[in-house]
Amino acid sequence: GWEVIPAREAPVLFLRTPAMEGLPCPVRGGSLRLLSNHLNIREGDFPLLAGYLVQAISPAGPYPILNWQGEQGTGKTTASEIVRSVIDPSSVPTRSAPRSGRDLVVAARNVWVLVFDNLSGLPKWLSDCFCRLSTGGGFGVRQLYTDRGEDLFFGMRPLILNGIDEVATRGDLVDRCLIIRLDPIDPTNRRTQAEVMAEFRADHPEILGALLDAASMALRRRDEVVLKQLPRMADFAKWVVA
Repeated sequence: GWEVIPAREAPVLFLRTPAMEGLPCPVRGGSLRLLSNHLNIREGDFPLLAGYLVQAISPAGPYPILNWQGEQGTGKTTASEIVRSVIDPSSVPTRSAPRSGRDLVVAARNVWVLVFDNLSGLPKWLSDCFCRLSTGGGFGVRQLYTDRGEDLFFGMRPLILNGIDEVATRGDLVDRCLIIRLDPIDPTNRRTQAEVMAEFRADHPEILGALLDAASMALRRRDEVVLKQLPRMADFAKWVVA
């Protein structure tokens, strides 16, 4: 189970960066299925999305990369913002591709879920960086205004990518991706982003509560799970099955 406790009773200290926004107080009795009411997603793809979110709230990686694909007008950016907001709401929910490894390290230090919007292909160096950030790797960049100082970062982060073209083309990146293709939205069914986000926020407390239920169950059962065949991201598979 889970409970909400006062900050003074929390066994850890939390860091809040300037872009971070507050989560709603979770409510029991909800379902992750509520999330599908706010996304242009096919029914058969929902388990992939649920698995991504369950892993994204895990205390340890590796973390798969959620890759939205679809033509213009399929709701990729809105879907990215909503999914990120479930566990890591931000005043700057999406960002463009980083121009350097330093930019990526700074971003990873300041947020939990990284969302890169409207990508048009990836250079090899950035594809490699995303792979390391997904399954764990170190980043070293020269400190500003020094010749010998090095700024080091080691960690893993959940990632969300979207683009009209196939963003993930290299095999090592594809292996880490959960690819969900979105269909065009019928013009008669279009709504403003403000309407969509307002409806999502109304359901957010129950969605968050359901996600905490799943994380609690995974913590309880993860050591009991035995899979006959492990995929490449074995820890992710065991956690989601649990």
